[in-house]
Amino acid sequence: MSQFLSCSKIALLFLISIFFRNNLIAQNNQTGSWLSLFNQTRISNKWSAELEVQLWDFDIAKNEEQVFIRSGINYHVNNQLIISSGYAHINNFSFEKIYFSGIQSAENRFWQQLLVKQNFGRLYLDHRFRLEERWMKIKNGTDYFNRLRYFVKLTIPINHLVITKNTFFVSAFNEAFINITDKQFDRNRLCGSLGYQFNATTGLQLGFLSQTTNFFSKNYIQALFTYNLDVRKKS
Repeated sequence: MSQFLSCSKIALLFLISIFFRNNLIAQNNQTGSWLSLFNQTRISNKWSAELEVQLWDFDIAKNEEQVFIRSGINYHVNNQLIISSGYAHINNFSFEKIYFSGIQSAENRFWQQLLVKQNFGRLYLDHRFRLEERWMKIKNGTDYFNRLRYFVKLTIPINHLVITKNTFFVSAFNEAFINITDKQFDRNRLCGSLGYQFNATTGLQLGFLSQTTNFFSKNYIQALFTYNLDVRKKS
């Protein structure tokens, strides 16, 4: 346990350093907003389906920056390991000064991932490894890219030992995006949030995200609404 706590302190200091670095770079930019709606429907003990819609705005709640729709199917190997695959479509909008020039690029994406879950008392760790095949349609044609993503998230319930009905919790994640065929570094996202689990199906998180890419750095106000269902037949 002491080794885990030492590693946790190192990881926390690393996340804090990335946050302040990104925040200093992005401090002169406008703040955007990121609204995400997520659903996972458990079909059987081994299978579930998921759907996610994300709306990224250049300013807070206005001026679209990106519209993201992602679907997937999950195979639950056990409570600690989930294998997934799916498809996503993304529209990126161009913004120049105060005028929008419409859709800058449209992307069709297939993805595969491993999700590893760990639990240390009331500390919950998620590790997500994702591979993406991306077809990016731009004015001059279509480009193809491959990308790797590593996502690590720490979640701590506040008023209960586990996340159950009427639970407040804090969460923080960092995600690194690495290109395989192009410039290796694509972007990094660091986010901290406060969440509330209303019941077994519904939850809400509000937080602050700092994103750094090859071209810009920017902060976003985050709102994540989850609505999960379980349609397994009861024995």
